[in-house]
Amino acid sequence: EEVNNLDTNSKVCRTLDGKAYVPGVTGINNLNCNDFINVIIQVLGHVSEFRNYFLVPSAKEETHPLVNRFGILMRRMWYSGNFRNHISPHELLQEISSRSDKKFRIGASGNPITFLSWFLNALHQDLYTPGEKSIVHKCFQGEVKYTITKTVKRRKKNKDGEEAGKVERKIVTKTQEVPFLYLTLDIPPPPLFKGDEEKTVIPQEPLFTLLAKFDGETVKFDTNQSVKKTYIITRLPKYLILHIERFTKNTFFTEKNPTIVNFPIQNLDMKPYTNYPEDIDLPTT
Repeated sequence: EEVNNLDTNSKVCRTLDGKAYVPGVTGINNLNCNDFINVIIQVLGHVSEFRNYFLVPSAKEETHPLVNRFGILMRRMWYSGNFRNHISPHELLQEISSRSDKKFRIGASGNPITFLSWFLNALHQDLYTPGEKSIVHKCFQGEVKYTITKTVKRRKKNKDGEEAGKVERKIVTKTQEVPFLYLTLDIPPPPLFKGDEEKTVIPQEPLFTLLAKFDGETVKFDTNQSVKKTYIITRLPKYLILHIERFTKNTFFTEKNPTIVNFPIQNLDMKPYTNYPEDIDLPTT
């Protein structure tokens, strides 16, 4: 009961030296370039159902060190009797470094979304039981259907099997449903050439413009594969993670798109981006 009421409990606690803090609103030490891991821990620590699972020790922690270390950190984050108003992730970071073959380690910066993808899949592997969904898939897994359209060119063949005559163009369409743990949204590129006034103005886009990628009609061109793609969500997860892709690499350096994305705090309606029947009412944020 105490765990289930955490989101409505705003009790202010005191550390040993008298500093005030609210359980859950707890700082995580940045040991050395591990801020990209800290931000993911903070996000996951505020997803109610996911967090509550790790606040109560389970049998899985006895055999899976990563689950154990993450569970301990969650309990420290939400503990009302901490000595300090910040906690150390050192034990979890050591286990992450060992489990990932030092792909994510102390002292090396990384991409938060790359770490999130690895971390959720690693937890799922440890928590998976045949015939049941893990807490990772219960909370975050959805499904999206994508359609690929490609124009295939070929010449007609003569009786001898040799290519001859005009080039035929055939449109090939392929549809597939795939699971996801997060959705990537693309920001429109900023203008290449800016006037004097535009240089001081940061471009802005509403979230709905980015979500249009999943309306089933907006066509995305993949220049690498020369194909057209459309997307639509076929199953929404309980908790939807949206990743806004800001960084692009060119020949010389990595460029960041500074566009501000405006999004509603409440009442985000995802129905236009799904293929659910019209008479089904979806919960909003």
